[in-house]
Amino acid sequence: MEISVEEKIIDAAREIFFEKGYNGATMRDIASKAEVNLALLHYYRTKEKIFEIVLNQAFVTLFKRLNKIFTSNVDIFHKIELMVESYISVGIKHPKLPGFIMHELEVNKKLVEPLILKYKEEQNANKNLSMFYADVQNAIDSNIIKTINVDSLFINILSLSLFPFMAKNFLSGIVLDNKKYSHFVKERSKHVSSFIINSIRA
Repeated sequence: MEISVEEKIIDAAREIFFEKGYNGATMRDIASKAEVNLALLHYYRTKEKIFEIVLNQAFVTLFKRLNKIFTSNVDIFHKIELMVESYISVGIKHPKLPGFIMHELEVNKKLVEPLILKYKEEQNANKNLSMFYADVQNAIDSNIIKTINVDSLFINILSLSLFPFMAKNFLSGIVLDNKKYSHFVKERSKHVSSFIINSIRA
């Protein structure tokens, strides 16, 4: 199937934005990568609009499965396993994505925050996340898990799952060689799930 001009532009922009960030990327970079005329690119989209599309796709990639997990009818331990597996599988497939989102939140907060709020509203993200928080509280009340801070649990799941991808250059360059790093992230899901579950089990 032939790729459309729009798909070529967005695919090229994703690579450029992931590598250089919004501030470092230029429309000329994107046009060159997509192999389209610069004038056509300017006619088609603005840089900010292309960035919005790429960022929204990044949110969908990272969080779409999570919304299904938050609303699923499984026990809290299985839900944690699914969350960890989801984050790590996305990190393996798109290793630059977590760092890209975090970097843009840091340096382009005024541009990115409205896009995040818009996405969260469209996907009922706050409502879905609150269901996970309620599940954790129910597990605490039922003495299935220890009394814990739910925010800390969620942040632990997020950080333990995604840090290896955000710190890939450090880990693969200093702590692990490339071969060991690849094996490490493939085994990471099982390790993180066990670590978190064992730490909270009553």
